[in-house]
Amino acid sequence: MNPEKLEIMKSMIQRGANIREIALDLHISQASARRYKRKIEEGQNLIILPKSKTINRQKEELSTIVTQAVVNDNSITLGGVQTRLAEQGISRSVSTICRILKEESFSRKRLQKIPVERNSISNMDLRQNYCRMLSNLSDDRLIYIDETGINLHTSPNFGYAPIGLTTQVAISLSGVVHFKIFDGSVNGEQFKELLMELSHINVNLSKVYIMDNARIHRSSVVSAFVQNSNIRIEFLPPYSPQLNPIVEYFSRLKSKVRQRKTQNTTRVELKQISEDILREDFSFNIAVYF
Repeated sequence: MNPEKLEIMKSMIQRGANIREIALDLHISQASARRYKRKIEEGQNLIILPKSKTINRQKEELSTIVTQAVVNDNSITLGGVQTRLAEQGISRSVSTICRILKEESFSRKRLQKIPVERNSISNMDLRQNYCRMLSNLSDDRLIYIDETGINLHTSPNFGYAPIGLTTQVAISLSGVVHFKIFDGSVNGEQFKELLMELSHINVNLSKVYIMDNARIHRSSVVSAFVQNSNIRIEFLPPYSPQLNPIVEYFSRLKSKVRQRKTQNTTRVELKQISEDILREDFSFNIAVYF
C-alpha cells in the first residue's frame, strides 16, 4: 500500500469507519481492508516499496527475447517460444508467453502460402498489359463474372460442412446484372448458359466479360460458344484475383447472408435469403469496389 492510502486508512480507522466504508473509499476488497486494518492495529509496516530496477529490467529482457523469437519466425507456436526460452535457461509457462505477446500488441493470424509464381516477372508484365487493355475500355462495357459458395455453416474457422450453394454472379459498375444459384458445384455447361443469358441483357451495348482462369471458364463447351457468338471475354492475369472487384462484392454478400440467417435456417431458406440480397443489389452502386 502506498503512503497516501495508508494515511487515509489510518484516519478512517481513527474515525471509526467500518470495513465496508474503508474498502469502498480505497477501492480495495473488504478482505484486503480487513487485513490491512489488522496489520495497522498491530503496528506492522504496510508501505509497499516500488519494484526494483533489477526486476523491471528482467521483465524487459524477457519481453525482448519473446518478441524477437516471433519477429524472426512468425509461424512459431507458443510452445516453440517456450523452447527458445528454455535454450537460454529461462523457464516460463505458455500462458505467461501469451500474456507478454498480448502486452506487446502481437496477435495470431492465419498463415497463407503465396505461390512464388504470383510475383514473377512474366505475371507482373501480364498484369500491366491487362491494366492497359482495361484503361482503353469504358466502364459501362465491363461485366465481371465469378462463382462463390454459400453454406449454412459459414464460419471463419476451418472445418467440414455439408455441400452448400454455388452462386454465379455478374456485376457491372451500377450493380448486380444477373445471377444464378445452384445446389452444389457448377460445370462448364451451366456457365455457358449464364453467358447465353447475359448476352441477351443490354444488347445495345457491346459488353466485355471479365473472369478468372477457373477450369469451367475455359472448358471446351464455353470456348465453342464464345467462338460462335458475338461476345468478348478477357481473362484475369494468373494469380491476380485482386483485379476483380467481384471478390470484394462477395465479401459483402456473405456478410449480409450471415446477418440474416440463423442456426435454424434451412437450405431452402438460405437460397431465398441469398436471392433476396442479390435482387436488392441490382441497384447497388458497386463503384466503390472498382
